[in-house]
Amino acid sequence: MRLQQLDHRQSDQAHDIWRLLHDAYSVEASIIGADDFPPLRRTVADIASAQAQFIGAGDEARLLAVCEFSIDSGNSCEITSFGVDPSSFRQGYGSMLLRNLISMPGILELSVATAAANTPAIRFYEKHGFACSGEWLTPEKIAVVRMVRAAVA
Repeated sequence: MRLQQLDHRQSDQAHDIWRLLHDAYSVEASIIGADDFPPLRRTVADIASAQAQFIGAGDEARLLAVCEFSIDSGNSCEITSFGVDPSSFRQGYGSMLLRNLISMPGILELSVATAAANTPAIRFYEKHGFACSGEWLTPEKIAVVRMVRAAVA
């Protein structure tokens, strides 16, 4: 298992990120019963032009987990995309990425949003110290929860 900073502006890495997120979000759409799931509308070009940072985890052969995040001027880290290749669920790749973010120097708080019906994701974030802090309904009528965690001092 290895962790790496990803250069999403490179075409091959943008495509690898897209493939992984598309596969992971397809599973989430199925879990929550969504026919129209906004993360699945994202293109390789959208990823390549993102203003966020990306880190990934994988083996020697391929990328198996990815996290897109932004850090604001108040040192809060917002996770904007997070996915694990479905063939690698429950093998520690997602936890590796999340632990890396949690331990980043200077970060005061981390936040993430996920579908309220995505019980596996909610349990995963709770296992890492996140707690629900709000809920809203998207235009597609998908209930979403915001989860927050104070960073390690």
